[in-house]
Amino acid sequence: MPKAINDEYCACIAANDLRGIHETNDAFHKAQLSACTNPYLRELIFEYMDITLAIRAKNLANPARLKESIEHDRYDFTHGKSSTARQR
Repeated sequence: MPKAINDEYCACIAANDLRGIHETNDAFHKAQLSACTNPYLRELIFEYMDITLAIRAKNLANPARLKESIEHDRYDFTHGKSSTARQR
């Protein structure tokens, strides 16, 4: 499922579909977070995703931030690991 979402995300980027970029980015992260066994924590994170919608949408409309998002979300689905490490 995450690979299909990631493929759709890349297609939205190629089409410059800002709404699709945002929706597939959320879907990707929600799919990852579905593995969280703490339902309270999971729902809290989803709630904060909604609260920060305007900020995140603005960042995904910025080409430099979008490139950073792509790098953060790049995933080697064959080997089950992130292909880049976040450095913050």
